[in-house]
Amino acid sequence: MSDSHLSSTGRPKVACLVDHLDHGGDSSHLLTLLRFGLSSSAETHVVSIAPVGESAFDFQKAGAAVHALDLPDPGGFRSGFWSTVAGVRTMVLLKQLTPRIVICLGERAQALGPLAARMAQVPWVAAIVRRPSRASALRSWSARLSSSWVDHWLVTGESASEETVRRLGVHPQRIRRGGEALDLGHFAGGRPLDLPKGNPHLGLVLRLVPDKCVPVMFDAAEILLRYHPEMRVTIVGGGPSGLNWLRETQRRGLDQSVHLRGPEEHLPEFLAALDLFVMPAPHCGQSRAVLEAMAAKVPVVAAASPWLAETFRHEQDLLFFDPTRAASLADAVDRVVREPGLRARLVQSAFARVVEEHRAMPVVARTLEALPLRDVITV
Repeated sequence: MSDSHLSSTGRPKVACLVDHLDHGGDSSHLLTLLRFGLSSSAETHVVSIAPVGESAFDFQKAGAAVHALDLPDPGGFRSGFWSTVAGVRTMVLLKQLTPRIVICLGERAQALGPLAARMAQVPWVAAIVRRPSRASALRSWSARLSSSWVDHWLVTGESASEETVRRLGVHPQRIRRGGEALDLGHFAGGRPLDLPKGNPHLGLVLRLVPDKCVPVMFDAAEILLRYHPEMRVTIVGGGPSGLNWLRETQRRGLDQSVHLRGPEEHLPEFLAALDLFVMPAPHCGQSRAVLEAMAAKVPVVAAASPWLAETFRHEQDLLFFDPTRAASLADAVDRVVREPGLRARLVQSAFARVVEEHRAMPVVARTLEALPLRDVITV
């Protein structure tokens, strides 16, 4: 390893390129990696393609230097122009940072990061795949084109591995198994937030974008309110569809029962206030929000997904429902509310599975071992 790829203390330099820094799954995943091994073993730089907010302070507290390219993410014909700008600016920054390894996390980062890293003469490139791709045709084409420049792909399970091979044409030998790491202590004994009273109180945590299937929750709420008139639903998260969904609740007359809270910094306290957690989107991968709800000992109802089904069992760890049928979601919620024995079994079994599969220290150690850090980092 050349001296330019080492810090002044002799540690290797690692650059983590992400789409944006917020309270979403990618950011939380990276933050856990930093806190439980990465930042203590390497001089770590976190590069956000989008502008950053106050969440950047969390990454600095975890020992990483934060950089922002401050670039928009427009759709349509302008996306090609801004992708080119982002690639050039990323290359220039990586030349200045001289990292040993670049880790790409997020669809935008995976589309432009590998080429920028190679042009900056970075020795190793890795990418983390946490969920099925929902990228545009242009970004999918860019990601497939640049996939050959990635040395190692880190995936969460067999479904993620199959998706990476099928969508990007990646050779299976380049794929490594990682996982979602959770700081379980973060979710223990949280004081519940003061939310509007509900019986039951349902919660959702997701990014407010069109493909998150929130309308099926509205449809199910209309059914459930006939039998549970005191029910409340609180949706946490930010995104471009938030205002549209707020208007939709008003149009349907649900605004007194369904609340959009926006981004929530105190997620453990929010989860502690819930009676039930709902994940309506079937393409969220091994959803971090689902895992966090299980860690907080909240029963989960989730859209049927092969990614979740790899780890969690229907009727034992959670209840799956058909995401195309609001009645299926309403029935699953009603069962958990009306059957205390089922609720207790789901909570106990899911928590045990999360402890077994997603405890931070072993998962982070396995992740760092799976990435091309093994010859330069001792975990």
